[in-house]
Amino acid sequence: MLTVLIAAGIALQPVPPHAGEAAQKQAQGLVQAFLRRDFKTFVSLTHPRLVKMMGGSERMIQGITRGLDEMEKQGFTLLDQTVDLPLKTVRVGRGLQCLLPVTLKMHVPGGIMASRSSMLGFSDDDGVTWRFVDAGNDVARSHLKQVFPELSDEIVIPAQEKPVVTPKP
Repeated sequence: MLTVLIAAGIALQPVPPHAGEAAQKQAQGLVQAFLRRDFKTFVSLTHPRLVKMMGGSERMIQGITRGLDEMEKQGFTLLDQTVDLPLKTVRVGRGLQCLLPVTLKMHVPGGIMASRSSMLGFSDDDGVTWRFVDAGNDVARSHLKQVFPELSDEIVIPAQEKPVVTPKP
């Protein structure tokens, strides 16, 4: 009975007021590290379960580097990425989860592409530190519940928006 009362008390605790801003700031740090090609920092801010699935930090960094190099050979260059405050932050057990909107701008053959997507944040220390997972594409979204069965049903990931390309003048 005591265990049930303690668990209920944890679940009823409000989300700390600093949690959303901390998630946004750290997620912005993740995307900025990616843009700078500081993949060690990027991986450190990625959810450890995803890093493990990718074969560990070094293999993940190698895969990212190869992928970006190939994109650049084809004329695609990342220009900017911004992360907004979470759309929703919820408590799940002792942890917090949030959904953050992300805007990406990329140079593509023929113009500049802008797209909106989402990122999931997970915190086990009441929103002080966060780790993130891409939720913005259909492939990632289709596997999220398998990889993160604890993902709250209150976190509703919007459908992937169609990118907008502004042609070069």
